[in-house]
Amino acid sequence: MSEMRVPNSNRLAKLLHPNRQAMVISEVIPVSQSMNTYVMKAADGHELAYFEAGAYIPVFVDVDGNEIERPYSLSSSPKQAEEGVYTITVKKADGGYISNYIHEHWKAGDHVTLGGPQNGESYNSLRDGANIVALAGGSGVTHFLSMAQALVDG
Repeated sequence: MSEMRVPNSNRLAKLLHPNRQAMVISEVIPVSQSMNTYVMKAADGHELAYFEAGAYIPVFVDVDGNEIERPYSLSSSPKQAEEGVYTITVKKADGGYISNYIHEHWKAGDHVTLGGPQNGESYNSLRDGANIVALAGGSGVTHFLSMAQALVDG
């Protein structure tokens, strides 16, 4: 009788829910005068944690020796994560401490630290109707970009 293999649940849990992910900014795309999209890839080539479209991700920023965490919606699709890419789109806020810091300091080639994706607003065919209406404005549209791309991706 063959021995049954048990999946390595610890590896799977670590992949799906990492505490930290070392990333490198591969591209900064200006969207408007006050908004940039930051394209990030794993700094060490590790597999990125999967997420549902509409998720957000914790961003850790070191400002003067103080680590500050802020959540940002992922504007990339789950398929892009499988291809090794996360994107966030950050709008400079009036008086925004971290959003302004990111705009002033982050550039291609910089190393940044992200947490694991956290599910936010997402479509669920078991819970939600076949037809939906979504309203968003300003930078609130970013998680809808993820959802729209996920639809295109199938």
